[in-house]
Amino acid sequence: MTRKKLFSISLTITLLFTLAFQSLASSHFHETIGQGNQPGTIHIGTLPAEPNPEKPVLVFVQGLTNNSTTWYQGNNMYDLARQNGFETAFVELYDSGGTPKSYWDNGAILANQLEQISEYFGGKKLVIVGYSKGGVDAQVALIHEGKHHLVSDVVTIGSPHWGSELADLANSSSLGWLAALIGQNSEGTRSLQTGVMNHFRAITDNRWEVNQNRYYTIAGNRAGPFFSNY
Repeated sequence: MTRKKLFSISLTITLLFTLAFQSLASSHFHETIGQGNQPGTIHIGTLPAEPNPEKPVLVFVQGLTNNSTTWYQGNNMYDLARQNGFETAFVELYDSGGTPKSYWDNGAILANQLEQISEYFGGKKLVIVGYSKGGVDAQVALIHEGKHHLVSDVVTIGSPHWGSELADLANSSSLGWLAALIGQNSEGTRSLQTGVMNHFRAITDNRWEVNQNRYYTIAGNRAGPFFSNY
């Protein structure tokens, strides 16, 4: 196969994937600010039949290697929010574009997205629902990027607030090759090592901004199938 033909096939596949994602997004959302799964994109959820003006806007933040589909494929969290009168927004961070970054990078993007979402909904208070690393990304946006005033509450689901032993293994000399093989040896994974997160806690938990939001954490004690991401 010639290089030119190979390039044409790759381009076609890329365009088809992009169109498929955009079609999927358009059927799930009221409006998309940005493009497809590009970092920085915001999806405004389909508006509930009877929006409750007293309820905050739910902002769903993905986890490591995830994108916004985390919240509506394989679960009914998006549907439940809409059925109960909540307006919603979904963000795409660096992980959505296929390059997981640290919580410092994701937090900076999220901070800007929170500003846009708040403005879109007329300054209505936001509640962040963060999955896994998304909970840590949210803390960076609120505490280190100063966006705590836009948010009332933060719910974190399975977030490694003190780091992950799996991240340690992924960056160890003995098993690092395995992490690289399955695509987990990334900047995002490195930032979740227990030693790195201990430092993050040390420079975060004593800041006054920590007390400006209410935090709720949910976690479980079951793992996914062997060799899965979980």
